[in-house]
Amino acid sequence: MKRSLRIAAILFLGALLLLCPLGCNTTPLLSSAFPAAQHGYAMELALDPDGKTVNGTVTVDYANPTSEKLDTAYFSLYPNAYQRESTAPFFPEDMDAAYPQGFSPGGIQILNVLVDGQKADYTLGNEDETLLAVALGKELAPQERTSVSMEVQINLPHSLGRFGYGDRTINLCNFYPIACVYRDGEFLSYPYYKAGDPFVSHTAAYDVTFTAPSRYVLAHTGAISRKEERDGFTTYWISAKDVRDFAMVLSPDFQTETTTENGVAVTSYYFPETADQGKRASGYAAGALSFLNSRGMTYPYETLAVVQTDFFIGGMEYPGIVLIDQSLYQGGLSASLEEVVAHESIHQLFYGVVGNDQVQEPWLDEATTSYLTLKYFGYAYGPSQEQAMYHFCVDDTAQFIESAYRIDAKLNRVGTPMDAFPNSALYSLAVYTTGTKMYYDLERALGEDALLAALANYCEEYKFGIASGENLIQSLEASTQKNLNSIFEKWL
Repeated sequence: MKRSLRIAAILFLGALLLLCPLGCNTTPLLSSAFPAAQHGYAMELALDPDGKTVNGTVTVDYANPTSEKLDTAYFSLYPNAYQRESTAPFFPEDMDAAYPQGFSPGGIQILNVLVDGQKADYTLGNEDETLLAVALGKELAPQERTSVSMEVQINLPHSLGRFGYGDRTINLCNFYPIACVYRDGEFLSYPYYKAGDPFVSHTAAYDVTFTAPSRYVLAHTGAISRKEERDGFTTYWISAKDVRDFAMVLSPDFQTETTTENGVAVTSYYFPETADQGKRASGYAAGALSFLNSRGMTYPYETLAVVQTDFFIGGMEYPGIVLIDQSLYQGGLSASLEEVVAHESIHQLFYGVVGNDQVQEPWLDEATTSYLTLKYFGYAYGPSQEQAMYHFCVDDTAQFIESAYRIDAKLNRVGTPMDAFPNSALYSLAVYTTGTKMYYDLERALGEDALLAALANYCEEYKFGIASGENLIQSLEASTQKNLNSIFEKWL
């Protein structure tokens, strides 16, 4: 994710500054990759735009991810964080931007749960009710599967974040029950923290049937296999394999522009009045994929959607789709638009293909992506542009944040976990800005070609899995035959 600095920061920096990201003391590195678990999701959902709800069923072909017998399945219910102002996933200073017409509640109601067709008991957990525990009524052996079907009513808030609606778009992200990851003897049941992207999930297969009024244009994860229109409504059949999440954005106003890069259809969804920038956005994303391809890091899906949205946070990545703040398409922010689109597109590999625990180790995808975004500018425009972007995005941003906030040296460690940060700016400084400095330190020690080749090896080694910080370090050391402990200890 990229969190945009406010306009005051841009004026302070004094130019077409690219919007740099703002999106606990240091803890030990997670020691190993997470065990694999491939669940399957079948969703039959329908949008009620007047009632501002999505209704239907979510059925999970659930595989016991543990090495023991299991009698309870756990799911994250992220929409429930939006039920109350006190638990909404925004810091107080961001609430006006998130809710321009005042706080608006949202959430997900679980109307019924069936396990293998039989009614099942369930309870909600976490202070923000973002944890669902389903009693299976039996014990599953390791890797044994069962069907968990949930009837849901998803209530959309009037909110310009990942989940909700604005004047022109409906954002359906982190909107359905998703299976919790199991690690080191427990299920990860993080609440919806206000900093960063507090999500971790296994890759899975998705088959989604979604119905909406035909006036809406739909951007989404995966590919449409067929669609049917009847009585003013269109039903879409969408499938996706080996994806970590599923997201959609709808608008009656979207126009589209498609560019092809190495067999990938890159489609920009934009509003008519910003058509020039909207058409460029697909090229920026295609350019980012071209850079990754040139370095042996291949985007594995057939489509990528770049979507102009009612979204105030800058940019946000989901598998096969990225959300971009609609304001970046306006005025003189083309450099910022390109940087954010490239950043979110590169996240398709680091978060999407190679997953990580974004709560405990947010640097693992964010610092890696921030570094590679600057390398993209070097690839596209030459070394001098990469240096200029480093100066703006790292040096000037650090100077601005450090002048505006009291900096706790313990919080400016790259390895600080997400839940330690009191605001988005300090999260940005540590995870993105200082994290980028760490990667350039690695580049000076290893050389650009060696570091990028090592990252490509890491990407292939942990493809469709969930890696840890220690996995990355071990992979880089194996590829380069260098001991990198001193560099990582300096920054993490």
